[in-house]
Amino acid sequence: MELKSTEVLRILRAQNVDALYHANTVSTCGTFLRDGHLLARGIVHERGLDQTDQKSDKIDRELGIWYDIFFDAVDIHVQSGRRSYYGPVMMKFDLSLLEQDWLPKVWVAKSNPIDWKADTPEEKRWFISIKELETSYSKTNFGHHIVLRNIGGSIRLNPYLKEIVLDNPHRTMEITQQRYTLDLVSSSIGAMRASARAGKLLNKGLDTVIRQCLGSCKCASLYKGMTSTEFKKLFLA
Repeated sequence: MELKSTEVLRILRAQNVDALYHANTVSTCGTFLRDGHLLARGIVHERGLDQTDQKSDKIDRELGIWYDIFFDAVDIHVQSGRRSYYGPVMMKFDLSLLEQDWLPKVWVAKSNPIDWKADTPEEKRWFISIKELETSYSKTNFGHHIVLRNIGGSIRLNPYLKEIVLDNPHRTMEITQQRYTLDLVSSSIGAMRASARAGKLLNKGLDTVIRQCLGSCKCASLYKGMTSTEFKKLFLA
């Protein structure tokens, strides 16, 4: 249900939320950077731009959220000590996004839409009031997404995008046909910088940095355990 954006912002700040986060693949984030906008999956599809398939795509269409933009209130990688399911690139946005005149309302999900059914009631999908949000919202519940709806599926990156962080998988990739080994960190950083340059964002001081994980983080072991096909989908531009 629609909630006043400034009231949602007040509740987020009360829980010490300092930014909004969106994680995705190198390929999909490259599309955002080249376009200069964070785009809903439906918009990317309509325009024939590059994006990595997600298993939720079919249900997102069926549930009417194909043109919505999703944020988390924490960096899931840091919070969970694991790689993000959505991809190795984390884009960090300024909370002032929720104070803009063009965004009077936002929606907050009660659970990840991948778990919704066609007959799931609206009150089971969304927080229905500010009062309910105050009493039940938790920034560490990864299903409690901040969702921007009815905005045309597009948000300009400048001036809201403040940081881009790329995971280090500590794994190279064999390109068998050409018989060479690809350093994914270097190639991904290069691809992201080229995309930011094309979108005229590098001159705004925006760059891509490599994530420095704590020793307890399980991301490297999870990346190493992935199949080659799964791994390529995350990191190849």
